Amino acid sequence: MSATCYVITSQPSVVCEPSRSIPQCRYLLDTCIVVDYAEQNVEIPRYISECSAISVVTLMDLLLPRKRSEISTFRLGEFLTSRSILVCDLKCFQVAILLRFKMKLTVPDAIIAATSVCNRLTLITADKRLLSHPDVKSARLEDIVK
Repeated sequence: MSATCYVITSQPSVVCEPSRSIPQCRYLLDTCIVVDYAEQNVEIPRYISECSAISVVTLMDLLLPRKRSEISTFRLGEFLTSRSILVCDLKCFQVAILLRFKMKLTVPDAIIAATSVCNRLTLITADKRLLSHPDVKSARLEDIVK
């Protein structure tokens, strides 16, 4: 499916059309959520895990060499083998640039936020800056849990 993604800079919000989301995918998990899952044993409920994806930026960050326990390495590997990975195309990068400057985000956070916007997914995060911005549909994990 071809995606057309655009940014309206004269408006206060970010617009991205049409939806490129993968079927049955409702959430994009921020890096901090996956790290907490692997290293702090914070559970991601099955109904969220089954309809979530991660950004290629999150994947890259998770694959960097780090000291991890054998258990957290196993949990992380198990998690990544069952996950959809979303990339950010050129139009998505335009949204990322706008979000970076509007929200004063780091490049990785801007790309992750833009990936959620362009795919019309709710970003599950603990990042207060992302949670408070009206252009990014976001929620804390504990607020999604039934």
